[in-house]
Amino acid sequence: MYRCKNCDFAFTAPLPPAEEFEVFYEEDYTDSEDWRTRNRLSVNEYWSHLRPFFPDKPFRFLEVGGAFGHFSAKVKSDTEASVVMLECGKSAANHARDELGLEVVQSFYENYHPVKKFDIIFSAHVIEHVRDVRAYFEHSAKMLNPGGSTILITPNGGAWKFRFFGASWCWASTEHLHFLSPKSARLLAGQTGFKDCISRALRPSHWRYPGFLIGFVSRWKNLWKYRAITQPDQLLTAAPAASDKTRSKVGRVFYWLNRWAGVEQRILTPVDVVLGGDELLVCATLPTAGL
Repeated sequence: MYRCKNCDFAFTAPLPPAEEFEVFYEEDYTDSEDWRTRNRLSVNEYWSHLRPFFPDKPFRFLEVGGAFGHFSAKVKSDTEASVVMLECGKSAANHARDELGLEVVQSFYENYHPVKKFDIIFSAHVIEHVRDVRAYFEHSAKMLNPGGSTILITPNGGAWKFRFFGASWCWASTEHLHFLSPKSARLLAGQTGFKDCISRALRPSHWRYPGFLIGFVSRWKNLWKYRAITQPDQLLTAAPAASDKTRSKVGRVFYWLNRWAGVEQRILTPVDVVLGGDELLVCATLPTAGL
């Protein structure tokens, strides 16, 4: 992981191979009950952040990486928006289409080229996964109407816990390739055609709070798993499956860690207010026609 001293933009190098990257997100990433639950629980929190940016008239709305579709369904039911959802995961896309009645395109963002442009493009915890952050902003600028906005919620590369604890910050996980900070988001928006950019730190809700202790133990657990499959007699075999007893012990540990995360969040509230929370909201807006 590398960090720019001037703007706090952080990134991983080298990037994973493109073929492995695409297969991982098409097949596995959102295909779990945990993802379905998180997608449903995030709706009201994301709504409170985005509602002030919505126009008071009919508009076209695109959600990138909308998973099972619960937030897009909220926008469709509570506004006059024409809603399209983009999702590369097969099971999540099918759920949003079949169960929630959404217009869903199963595709990666860079491969999506709609006929009609949008007024709002939104993604939550997506841009940290993409291989080219600049290309994401450039593609958004091409797909927006004049005066349109791309809105992002993403881990905050300028978060004080990230700067202090590095890889022990829970969101510094291996699948997160880039971390925008408030300053780097504004710089990148200005370089890719956007006129205005709001970027500010947020404090995520308790159930999404990236506690330091959870991150630390997660790294320790992964290290233990790595060592377990690199013993001399296991180099050419799959890792042995954990027993039900082992899984239950791990589950209990993480249950109590998650309980502790709520305590940690309350203790660190004053620090987050002064130094910046773990999440980042970015709203970059194109110039209006004729400017």
